[in-house]
Amino acid sequence: MKLVIPYTLRRFADFTKLGGGRVILSPYDLESLVFEDLRVQPRITINSWSDLSDPVETGGACRNPVYVSRELIECSAIAGFSHLEHGVAVVRGSRNYRVITKDEVFAGATLVTDSRPGAFVVAVHDGSRAHVVLASYEDYVVYRDAYEAKPVKCSLGFKIATCVFSDGRSLIIRGSDAYEVGFPAEAVASTLRGPLLRSGEWLLYADEEDLKPLLRSRARFAGFIQGLPAFREGSKLKILESGALVDYVDVEGNASAWDLVVEDSGETLRVIDLRHEEILRVPKDPEASCWATKHGVLCCRRLWCGLVDPGKTAVDLEISSGNTYSLTIHASTPLKVRHEGGEMMCSGDCEITEDEASTLRERRFGIVLEHLLSTMEAEVVFKPPRIEVFPEGLSSNKFT
Repeated sequence: MKLVIPYTLRRFADFTKLGGGRVILSPYDLESLVFEDLRVQPRITINSWSDLSDPVETGGACRNPVYVSRELIECSAIAGFSHLEHGVAVVRGSRNYRVITKDEVFAGATLVTDSRPGAFVVAVHDGSRAHVVLASYEDYVVYRDAYEAKPVKCSLGFKIATCVFSDGRSLIIRGSDAYEVGFPAEAVASTLRGPLLRSGEWLLYADEEDLKPLLRSRARFAGFIQGLPAFREGSKLKILESGALVDYVDVEGNASAWDLVVEDSGETLRVIDLRHEEILRVPKDPEASCWATKHGVLCCRRLWCGLVDPGKTAVDLEISSGNTYSLTIHASTPLKVRHEGGEMMCSGDCEITEDEASTLRERRFGIVLEHLLSTMEAEVVFKPPRIEVFPEGLSSNKFT
């Protein structure tokens, strides 16, 4: 019996040993993998997932610990970012908030934060100056005495952060650089053209020397097409080109772009290339999520992740019966196999042995094959030999 999986896997990682419930892609860098339920984790990227080390999962009696470092764990934090080397914790005291890093503590009565999976920004005012801390899995930066006015809002975009202050000005943080602009700014993305921001309903580029308003739009940032920022607006994916949002392709569900356009509508994965041609359309389980990345199409289902390519993957089921019933599964893609006797992980060849074979009865049992995007079911039938009686009284067993 042959089954077909309607895609191929270029790379695959099984993070089951780490626990953590579910893996998602960080929208902050579109590179780091985030384990939603882990207290703390190492930085794991699409390029480095084969080199991961086990995360520290202690935390003593803490219910929701925030790791400031390997040695310092804050049990009473109300917000923060856990990291074994450069975490940030926010603690509420009787009079002030405290922002705790591995090197210093900032205290103040006014505090604002923003967070995304994989990144955290906080601004605290100590009565005379505001201090800002930005942390991600890759690094963290501290801006002491960043501004005089009190912070009112911080925001995170793709590899960029902003904090708006009570006088209407903003601090833009891009990598290790920080500078002021004279208007309230919301972070959208760091692009080849420069920091892409939103102010009110306006999209604009702004750096230390130049301000270029583009257009009014509340479209949502979705990635890049050949270096141009891509946005989702209604049922359209658009690219920002020459100061205008230009229609690119029609999309449904969650859509992201990194040259390839990935449309994840819950029950279907669709991939469109730069020629606007559909190169992949496959059914998927809603619990699997897919994104466009610079490495290709990344899909994660619970604690499995893989890079998905067009093509087909064959799964061969080979049955045999001697003293026992035996089913051999030949698979070039990782599978979780469930059957009456339990479940097992299978990659390559694996064998299921059932109870003792009988020459008198047919044996049927079902198997469930779970792969990265979906689940297949199959029924395997072991048939007894057919006996033919010849005129001379001799018999011959023929297996069918």
